[in-house]
Amino acid sequence: MSDLLVFLDNCPVCGFTSASATNCPGDLNRAGGWRYLQPMADDLKLDLSELTKTIDVYQCVNCQAHYLNPWFSVETRNRIFLSGHPIHNMGWSNFVDRIASQEKPTMPMQTHELIDAVESKIGNISSYAELGCPFMGLLLRTSPQNEIKNWLRLSRSFGAMPPASFKLLPQALVDYMSVSSWSSNLAKIISRLRMRKRQISIGRTNPIVPSRTSIQERYFLSTPSTKSWGLNCSGFGESCTSVAHTALGAKVTTLSDLDSAENRTIDLIGIFLMLDHQDSPLELLAACLSKSKGVLVLTHGGPFSVQHHIGLGETFFTNLPKLIPGLRVDRIGSKESDVMFLLYQHSDR
Repeated sequence: MSDLLVFLDNCPVCGFTSASATNCPGDLNRAGGWRYLQPMADDLKLDLSELTKTIDVYQCVNCQAHYLNPWFSVETRNRIFLSGHPIHNMGWSNFVDRIASQEKPTMPMQTHELIDAVESKIGNISSYAELGCPFMGLLLRTSPQNEIKNWLRLSRSFGAMPPASFKLLPQALVDYMSVSSWSSNLAKIISRLRMRKRQISIGRTNPIVPSRTSIQERYFLSTPSTKSWGLNCSGFGESCTSVAHTALGAKVTTLSDLDSAENRTIDLIGIFLMLDHQDSPLELLAACLSKSKGVLVLTHGGPFSVQHHIGLGETFFTNLPKLIPGLRVDRIGSKESDVMFLLYQHSDR
């Protein structure tokens, strides 16, 4: 097992020495996230319970982030996220729910309430960008009706699913995710067989209605990471990046290429339950703040499960102004263990 895990001398968030970090065994859920790890363990014939016993969780005394030490090497991460479980279950489940019902993807607030709350802090939101996963936040919730319908027609036309199964896509994706650790071809066959037996209709009882919003420009920021699915994950033969454009109507770009000409910044950048999957979250936040009026972050609270290298809970965000000068952090809402924060600079208000 020694080649699967690597020890860190420094905090992976701020770089502070690990020697002074506080061990927090109660903040680690050793049995969490096994659906992502099991394919890797099966392939290598490992006992996951024995493997996770060697992992501990610490809290950095400088930035207050939690992190696992040791944690998986880059090669092992590839086995976990790219070949073992190449689909982000929560994201694609949200996408399926969005097709059938406007507000099914759960967040602490309804869309119009959230937008109103953010606009009261940073002003009108006419341009919006999201990174990490296109199916976790406002990009999905504000997707135009015609874009999703066009995507459904396109998917049927190029053979991504049989014509008879066109209106059964939600169950198809659910079935696909349940067997996604198997070969993709076998998963598709099983999904299609199950689709033909279901009688789920899209858009009849729950029509797609776009949320009330002032957002005019919408972007998906492709952000590579070794702690997640690379540039994107895949579901039912399509990448989430592709679906962000074809189904959600977002322009796909990168953070470095985002339009930030003189006197022009994006109004809001959203990161929903994905900041803890980024290689350099603190640097990423600083970059996002430099290109936007505000950054909206939905984050997991503890205990943190083993598929996440870092845990960015409430103490991390309340401590952020000490690390980023001039930053203001407002708690926008919370639900269960997840908390939403709005980050913006004092000088902008």
